[in-house]
Amino acid sequence: FYAGLRCRHLAQSGEKRRALFFGISLYACIGLGYLHGTLVDLNVLSPPSLWSVSFLTLVMLMSGALAKEVVAVPALRQSLSAHEDRWEKLVNNAKMLVVGLDPDGRINYANPYFSAVTGYERDELVGQPVVDFIPETERAMAKERISQAMQGQFRERSYRSLRNRNGTLRHIHWAHVMLQDPSGQVTGSLSIGE
Repeated sequence: FYAGLRCRHLAQSGEKRRALFFGISLYACIGLGYLHGTLVDLNVLSPPSLWSVSFLTLVMLMSGALAKEVVAVPALRQSLSAHEDRWEKLVNNAKMLVVGLDPDGRINYANPYFSAVTGYERDELVGQPVVDFIPETERAMAKERISQAMQGQFRERSYRSLRNRNGTLRHIHWAHVMLQDPSGQVTGSLSIGE
C-alpha cells in the first residue's frame, strides 16, 4: 500500500520516470507473487522458489536505481553550490538595488548596494517595513500595492521614491518578481531597482 502511494506521489511531483519504474517493479512483484501463490495452491509448484527469485529481482532493481541516485547526490550538491555562489556574487556586487520582502512587506534581504544608497546597515534594514523608506506622501499607495502583490496581483514594474538616512530622495525604477512555495502560496517578493 505504501509503495503504491509513493509511486503516485512521485508521478504527481513530476518524477514520472521513477514512478513508472517503481510502479512496474511493484506490479511485477505482486503479479509474480500472485501467480506463484496460485500455482502453489494448485500443487503445480513447491513453495517458495519463484517468490524468492521475484523478491530478489525487485530488491536488485530498486537497489540499482537507488545507488544511481546516491552517486548523483554529490554532483548535484556541487552544482547547486556553484549556482548559489554565482547568484550571491551577482547580487552582492551588482550596482543595482536588490531588496527582498516577506509577505508582510518587511525587508528580509538587502544587498550591499541597497545599504550604501540608503545609508543604513543591513542589520538596520532587515525586519523593517519597506514603506519606512518611502516618502510619507507615497506610503499609502505603496502599502496598498504591496498588499495586492502578496495576494498575487502585482505589477512587474514600478517607479517609486526611496528615502535615505539623511532624508534625500532617490527616484528608482523597480522590477519585481513574486516568490512562491511549491504549493503556489506567495512567500514574498524580490525587487531590483536602478
